[in-house]
Amino acid sequence: MATVWVQAHDWPKDLQRATFQPVIWAAMIMTAGSLSLAGAVTPETAKLFAAGVPVLVAGMLLGWKLYGLVGDAAFRKVILALLLFSCTPMREVRASPCSVFSQR
Repeated sequence: MATVWVQAHDWPKDLQRATFQPVIWAAMIMTAGSLSLAGAVTPETAKLFAAGVPVLVAGMLLGWKLYGLVGDAAFRKVILALLLFSCTPMREVRASPCSVFSQR
């Protein structure tokens, strides 16, 4: 929702990023906490998380590098493209965040 709301405004990429990051961090912390309290975090989950950390770090480093190379308009296009395609790979997964829309 924050992504759609920010895209509706004509903000520079620095202000967009400053809005996205706290929202994403808060969502990740609440999700991790909720999953932990629900007992969904198992040793197998921890192993999968650890396996994904290098890819996460690589993506962060690539994002930091590319961020300085794109202007406001290109940044907006990248964010909108990522938003458009974010649910495509998970369309058939019932537990995905996108399944809310596909079950109707």
